[in-house]
Amino acid sequence: MEKRMISFSPPDITEQEIAEVAKAMSSGWITTGPRVKLLERRLAAYIETGDTTIDCETEENIEKYSKRVVCLNSATAAEELNLRILGIQPGDEVIVPAYTYTASASAAVHCGAKIVFIDIQKDGDPYTHAPEMDYDKLEAAIPVLADNSLAVRRFISLNFLIASQILFLISLGSVAIFSLHSITIIKSVANYYF
Repeated sequence: MEKRMISFSPPDITEQEIAEVAKAMSSGWITTGPRVKLLERRLAAYIETGDTTIDCETEENIEKYSKRVVCLNSATAAEELNLRILGIQPGDEVIVPAYTYTASASAAVHCGAKIVFIDIQKDGDPYTHAPEMDYDKLEAAIPVLADNSLAVRRFISLNFLIASQILFLISLGSVAIFSLHSITIIKSVANYYF
């Protein structure tokens, strides 16, 4: 039998990507420079309009689309930043799907919160069979006191694996994270008080 190598994520690099890297390298900035700020503005414009052709280097659009999106070194850093922005602190609980990346839980741990893992549905999503949180177990994990008040502030951290749904997904929670990694994960952290 012939051995074959199947690439995990073969790169799709064109002259356009090479030119962009060359621009960044020749600018004197490796990270957090003007090219990153331009990317942040382009992402903000796309999220708002769905249009990839907006010129984000005009004075008007620099003002309009700045300070809406932040690029970080990893989705893990973004996860922790979002939890801190939402005020997660010791004593809070963060509900996390048991089938996820470790960053979902470690970001909450870094904030001092307790992790509440919720298992996935036995056979996955009824339509796609993709791993998805068991919503009956989620409901059972939300404590209600005898007087029908809610016992603890909890936050739900959800993973979405469908990049094409970005405009819809961002509206699901208070904050959203998506990765430019080859396996795109979109993260929505819903600021729900239970």
